[in-house]
Formats: sequence, structure tokens, C-alpha cells
Amino acid sequence: MTSYEHSSQLLRWTLTPEELARRREASNRRTVDAISKCSHAKKHGERQPPLSTEEETILRRFWEGKVQDVCNAFHFPNKIQATAVTYLKRFYTDNSVMDDVPKHIMLSCIYLACKVC
Repeated sequence: MTSYEHSSQLLRWTLTPEELARRREASNRRTVDAISKCSHAKKHGERQPPLSTEEETILRRFWEGKVQDVCNAFHFPNKIQATAVTYLKRFYTDNSVMDDVPKHIMLSCIYLACKVC
């Protein structure tokens, strides 16, 4: 078995708060730039303005809570719940909630956690 010091967990997923904030800000910036370049968004003013990084954080936390609600409703073990929340957090480290439907990602994370655990 590999020690934690040499694991991919440490190398790829253990981030400082500053690194995590930088990656999430970059993800938000990429999405906002893509939205602003979209010609359809410029022609039709009915689109909502893009989310700020703080608003994305609020949405991520909301969906983390929903993972817990779904897991509790199905009486899944805590290990599955923790794994699903971890998958959701990892997905949204470099992806924006504006790019993918959070409900679909949440359900996918729960499914994967059930399969892995």
C-alpha cells in the first residue's frame, strides 16, 4: 500500500486555501468570459448575468447539503455520503456551476460513491 506522502491524493487534491481559491476564480473567469463572448447572449438581453465567485460558493454549499439530504433519505452509510460530497467538491474545484447542471453532477457523484464504496 502506498503511503500518503507518495499518494495521488496528496499530489493532486491536497490544496492550500489560496490555491483552491485561485483555481475556482480561474474557473469562474473562464466561464464568464465564454458567456460574454457568446453572440446569442449579446443579442438577447433576457439572460441572467453570470455568477460571481461568492455566488458560486453559495451554490456549491447548497448542493453539498443536497447530497447529504439525498444520502440520508436513502439511509446510505456515512462513507458513501462523505465520498459523494468529496467528489462534488473535487468536480467543482476546476469547473463552474454555470457550466454543468449541479443537480446532475450531484446525482452522478452519489451514484459513483455507491459504486466505489
